[in-house]
This record gives sequence, structure tokens and C-alpha cells, in this order.
Amino acid sequence: MNRSIFSHLNNKAFLAMLTSSVFSTGCAISAIWFYLQGLGRLDLFFDSIDIKFYLSVIFIFILLSLMALTSLIFISSHVLVYTYTWHKDYYKNHKGIAHRIAIICYMNSVVFYFSLVLKSVLSTFSEENTLYPSISEVILIVLFNYFVSYFLSEKLIFTKNTPREQNIENHENHEQYRPRNRIRYTLPLCLILPGLVQIIPLLFLTNKIRLEESADILSQFLSFSCIALAFIFLGMLPGVIVINEQEEKQEEGLNSLLSIAILPPAILFILSVLFKPIPDIIINMTMSMSGISDWRPHQYYIDVNKYSYKLFNPQVWNTRLHQDIPGIFFITGVNVFSLGDTDFICPVKILPARNESLKDTPLNSEEYYKQIYKVQKIAMSCIIFHKGDVHLWDSYIQGMISVNGEKITDSDNNSDISPLK
Repeated sequence: MNRSIFSHLNNKAFLAMLTSSVFSTGCAISAIWFYLQGLGRLDLFFDSIDIKFYLSVIFIFILLSLMALTSLIFISSHVLVYTYTWHKDYYKNHKGIAHRIAIICYMNSVVFYFSLVLKSVLSTFSEENTLYPSISEVILIVLFNYFVSYFLSEKLIFTKNTPREQNIENHENHEQYRPRNRIRYTLPLCLILPGLVQIIPLLFLTNKIRLEESADILSQFLSFSCIALAFIFLGMLPGVIVINEQEEKQEEGLNSLLSIAILPPAILFILSVLFKPIPDIIINMTMSMSGISDWRPHQYYIDVNKYSYKLFNPQVWNTRLHQDIPGIFFITGVNVFSLGDTDFICPVKILPARNESLKDTPLNSEEYYKQIYKVQKIAMSCIIFHKGDVHLWDSYIQGMISVNGEKITDSDNNSDISPLK
């Protein structure tokens, strides 16, 4: 009874903290600060934090970004809990089944990693350069994993030494667990599902790893494997705790508080230490989802009475004029931050640098910070515009000419935008 009251009060306090305007505003301001700090342009910070409506919207998108990333990382936990609950009636009286199921699921995830993700990592060094296996390879890997799961289930679950809980309490002989034929084959199949869906966050991790050709392949693989195994173990940990608490019949309030409110943020923090781009990924997701940043190249036109086209290097900004439209000129840029009366537009050469800054090098932490510095250096050449000084215009226009008076062909016009390096 006391535990139920304590859990209820904790849940109410947690919800009150989340709905607090001070907490939401603080999270929104923190997201803006970290985002601008990553660009090295905190001079925009105080021009942006006085817009209360946008701060509330940003807070909502922070929660959505966290939910999206945690759903990706902890997808195996959701599948594990569903698998355990689906077959719960068959082994609900057998002690230790949840622990054995967790062991099998962990083993299946490791087998999937070494048989599938390993191919994606090593293929980056091969001439084929195919990150994803063929359909036939996937089928063979799933079949192999099923036989591994079946073997482990026979050894750990469908065994003579699996005791019934009531027999232990009554000090009787252990009764053999005689499963139905259907569950003997369907349960191993279901137990490979957490490992199978675990491939999704691991593939996401693979795309965010920068491998160096000059470094030793084995060392990079071992380093990446440590990070991947941490993702496997920690990603399934909340589900393992839930099914063990369900087996021990602990109270649902304490279960939800520990597994949903406390454990995932703690795991995200640990994974952020192992894989540094995670905070930047969350912040960039928030800014992109809320519309504050748009990492697509666009065409803009500017009034010559406000800015001279000579201020914009044609090699950097793709500066263009139109022979029949005097008084304006066109540039190509990326609006990386737009809030309030501020438009922060960068040249498109920031795009490849920004993509590299969201990747990590397992054996070379300095390379990660070099990429961050590269983005900040490019951001110093970006322009701060006031709303109304620059206008988005992606519609196709014929008759463009360069600032030198040379006619620009259609392939070089704004119908075909390519990053300038």
C-alpha cells in the first residue's frame, strides 16, 4: 500500500515537472543555445530567446525528437515485452523464464550483429561498397538465427529442470515443463524478433560512423563493436527489467516510473558518452522538425538597395543577376536558423561539413572535433539577415546572367542546385 502511494506521488511530481512552464522554457532555451553553440554563432542567441510562443513549440518538438530517438534505440525492448506478454499464459507459473528469455534475445541480437551488420561495416572497404545484404543473404541469416534461437530455447526454456513456482513453494519435486508443440516452434521464432528489429538502430549507428582508411581495420571494427554491443545491451535493458518485474508481480506504478521515466534518459546519457553525436542529432532533429532550420539549398533574391551583389562572392554564393529584372540579384544558400526577425543563411558548402559533423570516429576523437570546428569556420561566413531583406524564390527563371555579364545555361541555373565546394 505504501509503495503504491509512493509511486502515485512520484508519477504526479514527474508530470508536474514536465508540464511546468519554467521547465519547458528552460529546455527550449537550452536547445537554441546548444544549436547556436555548435555553429559557433551565439551572437544570435539573445535575439531569439524573447519569443515565448516559439519557445513552447520548440519544447514540444524536443519531446517529439526524444521520443523518436528513444523509440529507435529501445525498439527491441518494446518487441521483447510484447513477445513475453503474448506467451505469458504458457509459462506464467515457471520461475526464471523471463531471465532465460532475456538471455536468448541478447544472444540472438549478437548473432544478428556479427552476421549482418558486420557485412555492412566491412563492405565500406571493399570494391563492391554494398552496405546492405541481398534478400537471399537476409533469408539465410534469419534461418540461421532461428536455429540458434531454437537450440537455446531447448536448453534454457524447454528443459526438464524448469521448475514450477508453486512446486518450489510447496517443496515438491520439480515438474517437467511439457510445452505444446506449437509454442515449441513459435516461441524461438518470436525470440529472434527483438534481435531482428535491433538491426534498425545498428544500421542507423553504422551510417553515423566515420571509418578511416589509414587506420587499422581490426582496431576500428573492435571499437565499433564495443559501441554496437552497448547499444544492444542498453537498448534491450528496459524491456528486460519490465518482463522480470512482470514475472515477480511487482506493482505497475513503480515499474512504469523506473522503466519509462528514469531508465531511458540515463541510458541515453551513457550512449552519448560512447557515441558523441547523439546530443547534436537530437538538437538538429528538434530544429528541423520545428522549421527553425531548413538544411536544403534554396534560391533567394535580395534588393540591391539593401545589399550590393559585390558583397557576395560568386564562387561561394552562386551570385546571379537577371537581364530583365533590375534592382535585385540572386544567391544560393541554406537557411540554417530562422526565428523571430532573424534569418541566418549560409553558403551551400556547409552541407557536406554539417553531415560529417554528425558522424563519430571511434578511434580518433580529435577528428570529430575537427569536423565541428570546420562547420563553425564555415558558419562565420554566413550572413545574418532581417526578415524582409532576403526573399525565398525557388521558382525557375530563364535569362540568368553571372555578375560578369556571362549568360548562365539552364543546367547552371536554379533548376539544378548542387552544393558548391
